[in-house]
Amino acid sequence: MSRRKSPLLGWLPVSLLLLSLGAHYNADSLLAALGLASADGLGAAWIRGVQVLAWLFGAALFNQLTRWLLWQRIVERAIGGPVPGVLKEIVAARV
Repeated sequence: MSRRKSPLLGWLPVSLLLLSLGAHYNADSLLAALGLASADGLGAAWIRGVQVLAWLFGAALFNQLTRWLLWQRIVERAIGGPVPGVLKEIVAARV
């Protein structure tokens, strides 16, 4: 299902970013609840994995905002038509 068909899927990167940031800031209490220490290999992997997920979801959110604000609002009005999809995808891949 594409984001064009369901507007709720547009909120997915935002909610996952907030969830991963919450897991990062509460990592000590989460690891204590799971019975792991943050100095253990698994605890360190948990923290690193949550950081990576936060970066990935942040990049997805940035791409979504760029697509909405830059391409749909500014560039489409400036050129008077749709922006080529290849241009949008190249910029998204650079992020």
